[in-house]
Amino acid sequence: MLVGLGVPAFALLGGVTLLSGSGARVLGWPALYLWVFLCFPLTTVCLAVSWRVFDRRHYREPESESGSGPELESGPGPELEPGPEPGPEPGSGGGLGYGQVPEPRRKPGGAS
Repeated sequence: MLVGLGVPAFALLGGVTLLSGSGARVLGWPALYLWVFLCFPLTTVCLAVSWRVFDRRHYREPESESGSGPELESGPGPELEPGPEPGPEPGSGGGLGYGQVPEPRRKPGGAS
């Protein structure tokens, strides 16, 4: 965790602290901008190292040489139970089908 988060955070915060008052320029840009930009690849490298050292053992290499990348270790999935029966067929009177409009409700006790 120190490699994945600590090194990039320290580099970014330390660099900003040291370079914030500096008037140095690199190719016309303030050195602070260059430092922050360089922290992006540093963070990527630190996270890759952290994954390789700490999390790689949770993945297994693919059995074929297809190069599809690591696969998660997992057992067989849970057995699926059949879902509920589908509703009534459209037009059977048990429900409305697609595009059907319900009958208008009539007021009790007389004409509409």
